[in-house]
Amino acid sequence: MRTQALIALLVVAALGVIGAGYLYFQRSPEPPTTYYGVALEADGKPEVKSKLGTPITVVDYTDVPGEPAGVGRVLTVEASGGDPNTLPQGRDFEWYNDWGYKLNAAGDIRVSFRKSTGKVTSIGCYSLRAVRGECEPLLGINIGDDADSVEARLGRPTDRSTAGAVKTLVYQHFHLLLLVRQQRVFGIALGEWQVS
Repeated sequence: MRTQALIALLVVAALGVIGAGYLYFQRSPEPPTTYYGVALEADGKPEVKSKLGTPITVVDYTDVPGEPAGVGRVLTVEASGGDPNTLPQGRDFEWYNDWGYKLNAAGDIRVSFRKSTGKVTSIGCYSLRAVRGECEPLLGINIGDDADSVEARLGRPTDRSTAGAVKTLVYQHFHLLLLVRQQRVFGIALGEWQVS
């Protein structure tokens, strides 16, 4: 008799765990594949230009003598001739794989492309002021959200790191990277992130 009761209890407990897991995954949001209308790993430079226009800046990763290797230099696409940050002679913005757009007074959009395919590898919005509404939300996360509320909504990040005052939270299963300073989200990006 005790054995049957124990078996019945174990069956009920197993069904409860299965049911809870089912409900969790039913409510868990699908990983997004687009941000600002730009599709991750699907859109190329022509599509991004069509959707967002000509970028304002690009990043040049060409090594410069006397400068640290691998550090990008921001170049202004429409800079005038004497500006040291103008594009080099004979190159247009499409030659570069990191584009920047000014969204509003404080928000910037950054788009990165895979060198081998020209497809989008990441797109993010950043606002140093961390004021809500300066970037579109992604998975219900907004610029200015408290880091603790993000974890309450999305769970523990796959990876987290800190560099100076900036904390990086990666939710690999959502293709999401968040930048946090003073406990407030100031960067939201969609992409494939390497986890340490």
